Amino acid sequence: MFSFFKKKENIHELNFRANFANFRKKYSKEINDFRLCRYGKEIGELVDEVEKMLLKTVRDPNVKVADDIIYWNAIINRVLITLMDRIVTGHFVYRGMPAYETVYFVEVYKKIVEIEYKDGTINADERKIALDNLNNELKYCG
Repeated sequence: MFSFFKKKENIHELNFRANFANFRKKYSKEINDFRLCRYGKEIGELVDEVEKMLLKTVRDPNVKVADDIIYWNAIINRVLITLMDRIVTGHFVYRGMPAYETVYFVEVYKKIVEIEYKDGTINADERKIALDNLNNELKYCG
């Protein structure tokens, strides 16, 4: 019974889990959006993939996680990077014209950037860089 108190919990893992739960709650509309029956599901799977990757990293005893890490920022950063990867490797009709789920990924990327900018998670420069990177990738993909 008291072995729970003797075992040192991985505080970073617990904090990431809590922040991912908050992320799913905050972006539940995007995750549960079933345009053409599947795009929201793909965003949900993307978030699950990012969570597994981050939790695997913080569980590794060889990885030193900074004590002053801002969990929410790390999650937003990793989700945006993963979304960008999905956009770049997605379906395009022609250069700059995404198709199918890629259109939805672009919408969600922009929405996350705008919401986090309004909430103060990212500043104006970071917002501009994120949107410029997206536009540059769209320009050359397809």
